[in-house]
This record gives sequence, structure tokens and C-alpha cells, in this order.
Amino acid sequence: HVVLKRKEDRENKNDINSPFYSNFIDILNEFTNKHNINYKEVLRIAVNFSYNNNSKSSPIHLDHDYPHKQLLIYLNKVKDLNSRTIIYNESKSKILKDIEPDQYKGICFNSLPHSTYFPTKGERFVVVYTRIIGSWVYKCISSCIIRSSYLCCIFSKKRSSSIINIF
Repeated sequence: HVVLKRKEDRENKNDINSPFYSNFIDILNEFTNKHNINYKEVLRIAVNFSYNNNSKSSPIHLDHDYPHKQLLIYLNKVKDLNSRTIIYNESKSKILKDIEPDQYKGICFNSLPHSTYFPTKGERFVVVYTRIIGSWVYKCISSCIIRSSYLCCIFSKKRSSSIINIF
């Protein structure tokens, strides 16, 4: 479900595609406020609904052709914990992070190739927020040592503080 169209596909600045836009902005604001993440502009909001479609996984892909950051938030408690999100290096030759879905867990990462395993039972709902390269994860970066150009911040409602993984 496309909530806010890709910036390049919009006819005007606020080409909202869903009556639930304000609900998803509320989710974004609650999540980013809780974890001290700043943002200025959201380029796209989409809800991905995954289910057993007789395919093992999605193709490895980038969501946009330009530099961007993404925040994925798992919205439901999944029945199949193997319906993971996989983040790869730029050449798609190495898995940087294999992330198990957990309700309200969020994943923030740069424009890196990724894929998902489809659930074999039940369904998985993920909201995807896209932001251009900028201040999205500055709070994460400032609280850790950068060991390479890959950064993935994982946040969970169940934990008292952020878990930061650097690739």
C-alpha cells in the first residue's frame, strides 16, 4: 500500500495516496522521538504486506536509484521468524545483516541492496519510510565509532536502549 508516493512520481509536493497518511506519520514521529532520530523530509511511505506466495524470497534490490536512508518498522507479531530482512554489501556479494522480524522493531540503513524471505505461515507487515541522505541517523552515528561506511541501527520497543550495529 503506497501511503506517500515516491518523490519522483508525485504531481505535487504532498501527493498523499492514502487516508491513513497521518496515522503513519504519527507512527514515524513516535518512533523517531523515542529513539532521538531526526528527519526533515520523508520521500516515500509504503506498507509491505508479505505472505506465503510460493516464492522463497524477494529479489535483491535497491528501492531508489539515488542515495537514501530507510527506516523499516515491523508492525505485527509474525508467526514465521524466518521471514527475515537481509541487507547486503553494495556488490550484493556479502550479507551484512540478517534481521529476524519482531513486532515494533525498526531497522535504519543507507541505500544498500536488500531482500526479504516470505513467511511460510501467517503474514508480515512492514512500514517503509525513505529519506534522502541527511540527518536521519546522525544521532546513531554520534553515539558510536564508525568502523566502515555501512551503518545499520536496530531499535526495538522491548529494549531499554538502542542496539547499534556497524558493518
